[in-house]
Parts: sequence; structure tokens; C-alpha cells
Amino acid sequence: MKRRGLRDRVFWQAETDKLARKEHVHVIDSGGEFPDRWNVPRRSGKEGDGPPYDIGIVASFGKFIPASIINQFPLGMINVHPSLLPKYRGPSPIQTAILNGDYNTGVTIQELHPKVMDGGKILAQVPYSINNETTRLDGMLQLGNVGGELLVRVLKNLDGLRKVAVEQNAAEVTSTRLTVKNDAQIQWDTMTADHIMRMFRAYYGSEPVFSFLRIKNKLKHVQITELDPVDPKIPPINREYLDYPPGSMFFARKIPYVEIVCIDGNRLHGKRFVVSGKASTDYNQFMAGYLRGKKLTKFPRFLT
Repeated sequence: MKRRGLRDRVFWQAETDKLARKEHVHVIDSGGEFPDRWNVPRRSGKEGDGPPYDIGIVASFGKFIPASIINQFPLGMINVHPSLLPKYRGPSPIQTAILNGDYNTGVTIQELHPKVMDGGKILAQVPYSINNETTRLDGMLQLGNVGGELLVRVLKNLDGLRKVAVEQNAAEVTSTRLTVKNDAQIQWDTMTADHIMRMFRAYYGSEPVFSFLRIKNKLKHVQITELDPVDPKIPPINREYLDYPPGSMFFARKIPYVEIVCIDGNRLHGKRFVVSGKASTDYNQFMAGYLRGKKLTKFPRFLT
């Protein structure tokens, strides 16, 4: 972590980078430049002139790579993409699958297209099942393992697979986009409990779902970092909870959660919170610090 002014900047190192350096494989840092300004290093001296690499492999990159880079590799470039293309092209296929409630996704290995993001010929695909507990981080890990195994098989059979590569069906194309912080805001007046839980899982480990709480006429930004669905068999804290608007919260001593009402009549249990960028608090600290006493103008309720 490097200190810059009043803010901390975190530098993240990819596992492939760590492994390559450990095994003394040459690593080139792009320095944050866009791909159209890159140059693939070439051999020089006794080894002769030319590219020292046969093929380029791209995974979870998120930027378009132009033909000027692709053509510098003798065997071109291929991409490991965590969806069954042409479904969910673009930068957020795992999040989108979870948000849409999909149970079937997978991994595609495709040739890099010089003009269309994720639009290359399909070399191989493997389907993979997810469930209603899979988070974004789970999907990254599981599909990463599947993609790694598939990539090894593709590289061993590259010439044969290229002969039977399949063009993507343009009529079946769906696209994803980069997610932004506001995507994680809970709209209590319109979102069901299931919708909110899909959001929670889709953004888990990236942008926590959040809402707002009015305290002393000031709006507090509240992230919910631990959230669980509720089994309908579990009795509610307040038996008349359906008479309260969505986003209303109920709590009681010795009960290890804050119970939140959803528009569809279901409930959610919040267990950890971050208020206005402060330290993470558990349900008990959240209740004591923000829900009890005279800090609230009315009964506690998250606002849309």
C-alpha cells in the first residue's frame, strides 16, 4: 500500500504475476497504458530478431485489444471468458448471471476479434452450474478453475480446434457493462427480498449493497456487508411487520440480527454494517449506535 496525500492507494498483484516472478518468468508491466500503445518485446542479439512468444492469452482484462497487438503474436491471441458466449459479452458476465438469477453459466475460450469485444470464433466451451448462494467471488474462483483446465486442453489441441471453430450467432448476443457504485443501491420500494439478495451476491467483495438512514435530519450512507435471506418458518421480531413500509427495521436483545422488511412481504437479516465510511459494526453495535434512543426522528427505516 502506498500513501498518497490523504488517501491510501492499494496496488493489487495478480496471482499469475506472482507465480511468474517466483518461477523467474519475464513479466512486463504495461504501466497502466492503453493496449493501443503497447509493443510486444522482440528477441535481439544471438537469439535473432522476432517475437519471443507464440500466442497471447487474455483473461479478465476488460479492455479492447486492437489488431496491432494481436498481430504481433505468431499464433494470434485467445481469450478465457466466464460465460457461454455469445451470452454476456463484456466486462461483468459473472455479476450479470447472478443478478439475473441464472443457474447455468460456463466458460468460453475464443479467438480475439480485432474489432468486436468478445466477438471471436468459439474454440471450446464448458457449462457450469451456480446456485442461489453463489457470490461474485465464488463465481470468479470456480469459473477461474474451470477456465484454467479448459485452457490447457485448448492449447494442446489448438490447431485442430481452430479448424472447427464456431462463429458466434449474432441473434443470440447479449452484453454486459462495467458496474458502478450506484448499481448497489437498494430500492426498497420496488425490490423484492430475492432481488436484493441477488444484488448482494453479485457485488460481494466489490461494492457492498447500500441504503440510507435518516438520523437527526441527516442522511447516513449505510453499507450492509453481511445479509441473509430469512426462512419464512422463523417467526418475525414484530408480528405486525407487514403494516410497516419496506425498509423498516426491527431488533431485540439477544437476537443476532436486524430484521428488515421487503416490499414482497419477505424479510432479510442484516448482521454487519458500515455507516458513512466508519469502521465495520456488527448488528449489536449498529443497534446501539444508530437505532436506539432519540437519534431517529421516527421508527428506524432505510430510505430509497
